[in-house]
Amino acid sequence: MSPGRSWRTDRAVGPALMGSRRLLLVVALVAVTSLTGMFGSRLMPLQPQSGVLPFESGPAVPGEFVVKLRPEASLETLRIYTSALGAVELEFNEEQRVLRLRIPPGYSVSEVVRLYGGRPEVEYARPNHE
Repeated sequence: MSPGRSWRTDRAVGPALMGSRRLLLVVALVAVTSLTGMFGSRLMPLQPQSGVLPFESGPAVPGEFVVKLRPEASLETLRIYTSALGAVELEFNEEQRVLRLRIPPGYSVSEVVRLYGGRPEVEYARPNHE
């Protein structure tokens, strides 16, 4: 301790200095995060979400969505899932392996598209734009 300074002064300055260092670190992290958000899309393009196609423009058939099965997928497994969820199968195109479904009560089209799009047997799910 230097002459003329009490131990109380030294102890009081320490936490204040640490607080300002923490504040500086937080401000720097916020600035870096903001810059990454502004320029991140140019540096790293967003990857499309697996199993969900971008929504087409134009009106969709209310309450309906379509699901395309993978070539190796079991239709029966997806039908069991559909029944358990409460969705209704309206049509199945065997040649294209595409199901047209009605959403179950209490769900939105976007919710069921996400749910079905995440299934391993589904190639894609999207609203029905006939």
